[in-house]
Amino acid sequence: MRLGFGREPDDVETLVRRAQRGDAAARDDLLARYVPFVARLASEVAGRWVQLGSDDEMSVGLLALDEAIDGFVAERGSFWAFARTVVRRRLIDARRREREQAVPLSALEETDEEGHTRLPAADRVAERLWRAAQEEEDRREEIAEFVRTLAAFGLHLDDLVADCPRREDARRRALEVARAIARDPALARHVLTERTLPQKRLETLVGPSRKTLERHRRYILAATLVYLHDWPLIRTFLDGLGQEDG
Repeated sequence: MRLGFGREPDDVETLVRRAQRGDAAARDDLLARYVPFVARLASEVAGRWVQLGSDDEMSVGLLALDEAIDGFVAERGSFWAFARTVVRRRLIDARRREREQAVPLSALEETDEEGHTRLPAADRVAERLWRAAQEEEDRREEIAEFVRTLAAFGLHLDDLVADCPRREDARRRALEVARAIARDPALARHVLTERTLPQKRLETLVGPSRKTLERHRRYILAATLVYLHDWPLIRTFLDGLGQEDG
């Protein structure tokens, strides 16, 4: 997702709250989203273009962003404004320290057993970014395969948006039906071979009326396909829909 400077997506503060509660995936998402933001600020302070992986300023900026995630308080304003202040201040402090000591980032450096100097905190941020990028690539591959599978069943992502139950209890019931189908070999075989839901057998097995099943047929069918395939990221997202509103 592209992040516009001065504006932020509606879900940023939600991600910050999750990161503060220890959600590593939310923290990784934030760090990855704000890399261009850090690069811009670091370049402004340095007076030249800086890049991740080759300039100390990016390490300082990303560490400051990680600090801003932990220190942000929603009642005091937007995360973007707070992060900008923290990152810029740390970049200026590091630049001043470098000029005074002629040793960039000396306070953060450690020497390993082989005598190599490294920045462990920056390494941790880089590792988080790598994990976030890897997960994003896995998610893209899963979604591409999911879309191809839906097409084979005559479904499209737009159909699922239109057919998704709006109420939390309805979503939960629909997902329970999908899981029940996936657990039953005969029902699962019917779905994969006939490419439809076994309506009558489901009414007996699960209990909801034919009208309810028909109303959310496409959503249940797509959810069943998720539970029948090895798509862990999509499955985690789907299970989350059945546990919270919105």
